[in-house]
Amino acid sequence: MTQEKQSQSHGIAKPARLYVIAALAAGLPCGALAADLPLPQPEPDVASTDPITQYFATWFDRVEAAQASQPHWMTPITTVTPRLEQEYRYDQSQQFLQNGAEVNNYFFGKGLELIPTTTNEILINVPAYEQRLYHEPATGFADGNFVTIKQRLLSANEENGNYILSAFLGFQAPTGISAFTNRPAWIVIPSIAGGIGWGDFDVQGTISYTLPTESARRRHDTRHQHDLAISCW
Repeated sequence: MTQEKQSQSHGIAKPARLYVIAALAAGLPCGALAADLPLPQPEPDVASTDPITQYFATWFDRVEAAQASQPHWMTPITTVTPRLEQEYRYDQSQQFLQNGAEVNNYFFGKGLELIPTTTNEILINVPAYEQRLYHEPATGFADGNFVTIKQRLLSANEENGNYILSAFLGFQAPTGISAFTNRPAWIVIPSIAGGIGWGDFDVQGTISYTLPTESARRRHDTRHQHDLAISCW
């Protein structure tokens, strides 16, 4: 009787143990497989090998490097600055001439300034909009100095000398109204600008020539211009 009960109990327990073992065995591969699977990782940032993409991606790094190696003076009013600048510039002036005329100039031939390299700047200018009152009154756009290229020749920031020298080459198209144009002449404008500073005081100067490609109808064929700016800041 005892042997029969023991055999019966063994007979009942054995399938139960087999069932548990089978269940665990069935679960082990899944657990092992889950442990072996790598977790998803974010893809690392890969620098672009395309030179054009890389050029524009590092644009502002070049701007910062260019401006760090030159003086940090204020930009003169109306005239150009020898420093490399990236900005949109708007100037406006009012003149009272000896013949009684008043001339208001809007934009003053300034516009967008970009730094494509650590020693160059490109100026894309808006034509000046002029208003002449009282004597031979006229209102409209003057000839457009659309593009100017600036090449910085020498420079040192305040810690290393505080000076700068740059050359310019501008091109002016005869697009203005008859009162404010040199039509039919296109004009080439070479310039040189420089400056030196002592502490908070600096002197900046510009020399430029206006060279028409052919005889101008209303103005002198060659014009020599000096600009001097002194600032304390």
